[in-house]
Amino acid sequence: MKKLLFLILLIAGAKYAWGYPLEKPTSSYSERGWLEGSGNYEKAKQLAAEHNAPLMVYVYTDWCGYCRKFQNELLYSPQYRDNLKPVVKLRINPERDAGSDWFMQQYRVGGYPTVLVKHIDEADFTSLPPFTNRSLKTGEAFFQEFEALDASERTVGALVQGWWKELSVFKEIY
Repeated sequence: MKKLLFLILLIAGAKYAWGYPLEKPTSSYSERGWLEGSGNYEKAKQLAAEHNAPLMVYVYTDWCGYCRKFQNELLYSPQYRDNLKPVVKLRINPERDAGSDWFMQQYRVGGYPTVLVKHIDEADFTSLPPFTNRSLKTGEAFFQEFEALDASERTVGALVQGWWKELSVFKEIY
């Protein structure tokens, strides 16, 4: 009996250490739950429209250290969980989801972790990188960017203006 209990605790501890979420994914929308797999993409879009909520798609793999860091320190952290309550959340692991190729190609997912955000009035997703220069963004910075996403900030002019501002700062330093 002691060996069985030890084995169960060992497996549970290993899952936690590898960054698996503590909450179980669901196949229907709830404020805390996640839809799982690209097969639920249409359902996620429908739920986002019904609830007038943003849609966030998180693409990850089990072996990705950056994904585990993002999950443990920010995405599934109790400290920031409330920030995602009003969001319809879908996560896709392409290594477990054989039907995810179309999603990966259509939305040009080329690395992990990838976070895509789409507000209800938008035609396409916007990428929201959780890392800058190999460092995880703070929760405050990540969720500020998440909330600041609106159609006006994604125009080509706004992107070029932001790029030019960063380049000007770089020139001043050097």
